[in-house]
Amino acid sequence: MCGIAGILRIDGMNPSTELVKKMCDTISHRGPDGEGFYNDSMIALGHRRLKIIDMVTGKQPMSNEDGTIWITYNGEIYNYNELRTQLLQKGHRFETNTDTEVIIHLYEEVGEECVHSLRGMFAFVIWDKNQRKLFAARDRLGIKPFYYYYDEKQLIFASEIKAVIVSEDIKPELNKEAVIDHLRCKYPIGTKTFFKNILSLAPGWSLTWEKGKCSIREYWDICFNPTPNKSEKEYIEELQYHLQDAITSHLVSDVPVGAFLSGGLDTSAIVAFGSEGRNGEPMRTFCCGSNEWEKEDNSDIVYARRVADFLKSQHYEILLSPQEYGDFIPKAIWHLDEPGGGDTAIPGYFVAKYARKNVTVLLSGEGGDEIFGGYRHYIQRFMETGLFPFSNRKDFIKARVSIIKLISWFPEYLKLLDSRERFSQSILSSFFPKGIDSLLIRPNFDEKTVYELLNKDFLEEVKGYNPVIEIYEKYFKKDTGGCFVDKIQYIDIKTYLYRILHIYDRMCMAVSLENRVPFLDYKLVEFASSIPCEMRFKGLISKYLLRKALAEKLPSEVINRKKAGFSLPAGKWFRNELKDNIYQILFGSRAINRGIFNRKMVQKVWDEHQKGIEHTQKLWSLISFELWYQIFIDGKQTI
Repeated sequence: MCGIAGILRIDGMNPSTELVKKMCDTISHRGPDGEGFYNDSMIALGHRRLKIIDMVTGKQPMSNEDGTIWITYNGEIYNYNELRTQLLQKGHRFETNTDTEVIIHLYEEVGEECVHSLRGMFAFVIWDKNQRKLFAARDRLGIKPFYYYYDEKQLIFASEIKAVIVSEDIKPELNKEAVIDHLRCKYPIGTKTFFKNILSLAPGWSLTWEKGKCSIREYWDICFNPTPNKSEKEYIEELQYHLQDAITSHLVSDVPVGAFLSGGLDTSAIVAFGSEGRNGEPMRTFCCGSNEWEKEDNSDIVYARRVADFLKSQHYEILLSPQEYGDFIPKAIWHLDEPGGGDTAIPGYFVAKYARKNVTVLLSGEGGDEIFGGYRHYIQRFMETGLFPFSNRKDFIKARVSIIKLISWFPEYLKLLDSRERFSQSILSSFFPKGIDSLLIRPNFDEKTVYELLNKDFLEEVKGYNPVIEIYEKYFKKDTGGCFVDKIQYIDIKTYLYRILHIYDRMCMAVSLENRVPFLDYKLVEFASSIPCEMRFKGLISKYLLRKALAEKLPSEVINRKKAGFSLPAGKWFRNELKDNIYQILFGSRAINRGIFNRKMVQKVWDEHQKGIEHTQKLWSLISFELWYQIFIDGKQTI
């Protein structure tokens, strides 16, 4: 796991190694174990290394035997030994035992098609010196980041945006469409970032610069194609095989490996499979919470302890105070490069920080909900496909009381729900969705409130832009096979999951810890997309097939645990211990004079939260935006 950076000059000027060094210094937290640079008349490449495999050799940038192919690379290729053997048989010679060199020789063998053979997480740039060609690629699910700026003079790229904007040629400017995305959806949609003219290379896409032209292409995407004529037993056995294969492959390392454990289904599955075949050596597991959580029966802390006891892991707990949480907020935004994500980022950081004292690699459960159908809104959408096939609104409303009674007859289903009444309302709203906005499955502020929040001059510059329409055009309309629920899961994978991966990459790399996500092994993802929708859900049971596959490996209380988000009691802290600090961020002179938000509307959100109306996520959107603006646009230093 590393940090990469570089500059390709296409205007005849010599690239600056000194500038690339500054870019790498900015992201030194990603690779504290070494640095390296390469420069020729067109390109300068930089690298910061975190040693995971082959501790002695492996310095980057790395080249082939004659120095005609150079690479700077961030990631892990889990099938590199298999690929190395194949390449040796074809006559390639290796100087190291690294996955980095495997990519070089694979590129020599098949060119840009090398990405199809790579099983793992990666973002890399290859410079083909003879052809004067740059080839960059990002892994299929977007686990590893890649940002770039391109104009008629140069292509600048790095693992984090803060490294890209080191160049004096780039003035950090606000991308106003991203603000609308942020307020409506909590994250930028597609490849845009909060910085004008700085893009993110999309997951499963590659970038090529050759003969004066820069082009991008998609090399992989998810296709929902249920396999016919398979029994439930066959699906369960295949899923168990793929889980074991993916998780075992992610344990390969020359340094200690641990796992994040929330006590939920996904992280518990990783620890269960990861604990097997360790010759009695316990797996190290880590969980984060607060003192208040210890008293809650359904908290992560309580369930993680139960799983750790059951699987006999070496378990560690990190309990955060409100002060620790509040003090880290600005630093979290600096590491994230963009607003948002604080409710997940901050506990994620403290888990990573503590874990780094014991391990260098941490496995986590991102992707399990998206590929196996773990979120409540998937069940809601599943019902739209025919579970409650009422012919009209009148019949449906008449049936509402019967639905509540029906649910009460199935107490095991109720464990997955907050209340019968809330669920019946959910059915009503899903049966009569409000047009295209029903695709916005994690709404933050509604469209009307966004217009009220932002000042008229700002809105005039983004007039007509609607992120929900962009989601519809970009993802929902794309032919990916499957049913309506599959399309909703596809949208989640392309939007929400993308943001979660961004958060965990930044928080782990902030403390030089490699984060691996076995559920996003592409072979496991492709198998999951072949599971029929009716086997991902049974009635109101989400992740049905995954629960069945884990039935003999975990306690029943974990198998049947209802979905619980990973967060801390920030909303309570915003009303009490952190109230003054948060108020100062929202209503300080910088925020007021900026003139982007309507102060009266911000005050309304704040006042309602203080009175007990839950607005934690909305406040996070406003807090994180203001801090981001101070750090990256105003240039205020925070760390």
